[in-house]
Amino acid sequence: MDCNERDIPIIQKAKRKKLIVLDKDGTIQSNPHPVEHPSESEISAGKEIRRRLEEYAVMTSSAQTLELGMDSGTYARSVAYGFKRLRPKIRLPDGTLTHKPEEVREWGYLLNFDAFNGFGTGIYVLKNGGYICDRDYETLLGGPQWRPQAFEMLDRLYKGDRYKRNLSSVDRADADIDVAPLEYRIQFDHHGDEGYAQREELHSLIATGREDNDLNLAFVDESNLKKSRYTTYVVPKYGQKERALERFGNQLSFRSGVPMDEMECVIVGDSPTDLKSGLQAFQGAAQVTFILAADSRLTEPLYENFPDFAGISLLWNRKHPDLPARYKQTRIPGVYWYRAHRLLRPRKVILAGIAPWSKGLGCTESVLACLCELGF
Repeated sequence: MDCNERDIPIIQKAKRKKLIVLDKDGTIQSNPHPVEHPSESEISAGKEIRRRLEEYAVMTSSAQTLELGMDSGTYARSVAYGFKRLRPKIRLPDGTLTHKPEEVREWGYLLNFDAFNGFGTGIYVLKNGGYICDRDYETLLGGPQWRPQAFEMLDRLYKGDRYKRNLSSVDRADADIDVAPLEYRIQFDHHGDEGYAQREELHSLIATGREDNDLNLAFVDESNLKKSRYTTYVVPKYGQKERALERFGNQLSFRSGVPMDEMECVIVGDSPTDLKSGLQAFQGAAQVTFILAADSRLTEPLYENFPDFAGISLLWNRKHPDLPARYKQTRIPGVYWYRAHRLLRPRKVILAGIAPWSKGLGCTESVLACLCELGF
């Protein structure tokens, strides 16, 4: 971002001292790609979210790729700015294909946000009708060489390539798919009891390798027990959602001239990576609120005070025998104050599936209800 250019909307909107970060799948988009038919109430809720947030700085932080989140005109301008990913191939409910996300009726409110944190593709900012890439951040991630080097590191850690049988289709060289691999993310899908053990081996090898060799690898867990799937993203160390958002928030604060301690940040999501972002990103902000969308797989384990989900810590810790409670229950069901350390400001955490103003609503509807409760 260039602080001298006034045609970057998110810099100008940040002067209102609010930053909203929205996940897509399961949060403001109830159905991922390929397209399915969400309810009319979900579509209406998504449109209303967009209308209410129009004057504020809003970015999406998603595992989806940017080409799915902009119309064809914005795509053309982004290509002129250096965007290199191919146009998407989107399969509509009737089976036909389109290259234009704006032709998907259910996606109209999901396009052309002020900025995009691609979980695996980098950070992009809307400028004069197209997206520009944060090249400094790409360099921090490792640049174009990160992906081939990551596979070399995995070969070394495993002493072979047996790990490749658990690669997702987008990362397998022999897969017949239309989507290009992501520049800064390698996905592993493990299934069942055997899959749990395979995932633990992957995590252990990466953790050990980082300690011994300072590898530019980190694992991010996106497991979904409802689907009996243990999913791991291997990303650069600075490619983790919370680190990307922390850096972006500081950059935006500097470019807009708004001190971080005057900025209010709202993070909305439904996955473990979103939770971690809500609890760790935007250090020093005046206030951070995390909204866990309804129907999230994390709602029950968080509300029931489970220490982990799918074997991964939830940073919950309310029943630790020695440490002070990190979460303080308010008088409102599903609403907590989270404080990681006594020197840090507490953060508000809202479980939208439990909070009375959003209980019983679908994912997008529950997000809208929570944003309204916060005054948007």
